Amino acid sequence: MVDDGSTDGGAEVVSRYSSRVMLTRFPENRGQQAARNAGIAHTRSEWVAFCDSDDLWLPDYLLRHNELLRADPKINFAFSNFKISRDDEIKVESKFALAPTGYWERAGRELLPAGWVFNRSIAPHTILWHPIFPSATVVSRKLVEEIGGFNPAMRGALAEDGEFTLRCLYRARTGAVPEPTVVIRKHSENDSGDALRLIIDEIRNLDWIRNHHPEAQTFRTMVDAEIRRRTMVAAGGAFAAKRHDLVRELSRDIAWRDRSAALTAKTAIAHLPDSIGIPINTLLQIIAETIKGKPPPVAG
Repeated sequence: MVDDGSTDGGAEVVSRYSSRVMLTRFPENRGQQAARNAGIAHTRSEWVAFCDSDDLWLPDYLLRHNELLRADPKINFAFSNFKISRDDEIKVESKFALAPTGYWERAGRELLPAGWVFNRSIAPHTILWHPIFPSATVVSRKLVEEIGGFNPAMRGALAEDGEFTLRCLYRARTGAVPEPTVVIRKHSENDSGDALRLIIDEIRNLDWIRNHHPEAQTFRTMVDAEIRRRTMVAAGGAFAAKRHDLVRELSRDIAWRDRSAALTAKTAIAHLPDSIGIPINTLLQIIAETIKGKPPPVAG
């Protein structure tokens, strides 16, 4: 375990199990990338598996991955299906069940008794829909060393793991456990609860990928299109949050020909002085909620 300068007393709890758990402590916070790289550096195993502090492995997590790796020894990166728990309520649907129609077939899935293996890189497919979460991945230590570990330049980004995962997938023979073996916990206090900040981070990460990943040039058109799409979604979210400054910033990256009529109108409103634009925004949201048959928000 790596204690990244925490102040919640967690390291003291772990120290009680010093005979079974190796603890590395940083005197100050260095970020997730440094913590994960330090943890990997202290491992002796050929394989590395991640589990963030608020997530849960089910009892058969390691067993199922071990069976898959034995079924195809060429696999050097594997991930598992998972379910989301929001405020301690586990959703019925698993992540894999939410995949777009035909997604797994287009990704080159082959069925094995122990799970799935992909006959080509699934990196481009994860740009459009991302089924991989750090706490549900197992990766060979050799592959981590080949790609240089986690990228310190991603420090502070909520979606920083996606950049690491892509660098793995460029080179990996990838496998997957189709049954959920992990519970990813989300709540109002963890980072993944901020949807607007998350999608803005995803946009920045995709921009980093297109500018710094030579392998991504083969699907550059897809990356560009996804950046445009997410930027429009983020602009809409910023308008709903009455962040007109952010709407103006995001709209600069959206060509006029790509804007919907609704986004064009929202952008125009965001360019008005706040004394005019914010009341118009509030009125539009009240009208929209009324049309939907919901109680209008309380103005304030």
